[in-house]
Amino acid sequence: PSKTRLKALKAKPKPRSMTFVHVGKAGGSTVLCNIREAFRYGKVHCPGYHHRNHLKYAFDARNDSAISKRTSCYVHYDERMYCYDNPTFLVNVRNPIHRLASWYLYEHRDNWDVAVDHVLFPNRPKHCGQQMLFACYASLDDLATVGLAGTRPSEGELLRIGRDLSEYDCRHWAWSAVQGRVPASFHNSLNYEWYLQYLLDKKAEADNTESPDSSSKIEIFVLRIEHLDD
Repeated sequence: PSKTRLKALKAKPKPRSMTFVHVGKAGGSTVLCNIREAFRYGKVHCPGYHHRNHLKYAFDARNDSAISKRTSCYVHYDERMYCYDNPTFLVNVRNPIHRLASWYLYEHRDNWDVAVDHVLFPNRPKHCGQQMLFACYASLDDLATVGLAGTRPSEGELLRIGRDLSEYDCRHWAWSAVQGRVPASFHNSLNYEWYLQYLLDKKAEADNTESPDSSSKIEIFVLRIEHLDD
C-alpha cells in the first residue's frame, strides 16, 4: 500500500467501546434482548424456549448486530458506575406521554401481581406512593383529566397519607407523581433527568475542554423506541 494508504489505515478509529444506558419504561427491555452484554442482566424479559420443562434463554449470536458488538457495558439503575468510563453511549428514549402511560400501567397496584416477577422479588411490597395514587385514580384517564385538572399544588406542601384523601389531596399526589417528585412506585421518579443528567454534564464538560485529543470527547447515540417498528 502507498504511504497515504498506510497513514489512513493507521488513523482509522478503533471500534467504539459503548455503554447502553437503559432508561426504564422507554422500551429498554426490548432493546436489551438484542444486545449481548445487556442480555445476561435482563434475559427474563426476553422471549425464551422450553427444554425439559425448564424455560431457557439463548442469545442468538448469529444475529449479533453492529450495536451489540460495540456494546461493552450495560447500566440500568446506576449500580455499575464504571460503565460511565466509556467514551460512547447508547440511550433509549420514548415519547414522554407514552412513557408515563407505561409507568402507570406497570406500577398500578391492581396489576402488581402480574407485572412483578415474584420469583425474583418474592417479598416486594407495594410502595406508599403507589397505594395513595392508585387509590385515587383507577384509570390513566382519571389521572390525566381529573388529577391534573385545576390548580397545581405548591411544591413545598407536604403530601397527605390516609384512607380518606380529598380531591385536593389526590390531585397533589397526581402532580407530584407525574413530575417525579415522589416515587409511585419508582419508574416515575427515575425520569430522564435521573438517568441522563450526570452523562450530559460529563459530555458538556468534555466538549468545553480545549484538548486536541479526540478520545476525551463523549458521543451519545439516541435510540427512539418508536423507530424500532420502522
